[in-house]
Amino acid sequence: MKKGFTLVETLMAVMILGFGMTVLLTGAARGLASLRLSKVHQDVLWTFGQAEVLFPLVATDDPQELEQTPHRFDNGHVFERRIEETDDEHLYIVRSSVTWSFRARENREELVRYILIREE
Repeated sequence: MKKGFTLVETLMAVMILGFGMTVLLTGAARGLASLRLSKVHQDVLWTFGQAEVLFPLVATDDPQELEQTPHRFDNGHVFERRIEETDDEHLYIVRSSVTWSFRARENREELVRYILIREE
């Protein structure tokens, strides 16, 4: 009897090895894509933080003073803040948003808060 592997055993080993390599490379590619996307979201959170420092929500009698026209940061993200009235004359909706481009698509993240202006 000859020593060594048969053709069928060799082909099976190559198929198993190929399948394993495909799984590993697919997992690595998805991990890198996830890492790239998390970097973008980290930049968006940084932009929100910088905007809150530059344009803070301060106590005021006129909530429209809190509005912020679009402001472009060095990283290309654009911050904007809008104030909307509600049915309650003392309650306002504050919509802060960051807009950016990623992979030739326009993206937007929005933070919604409420403010109450009390009459004294």
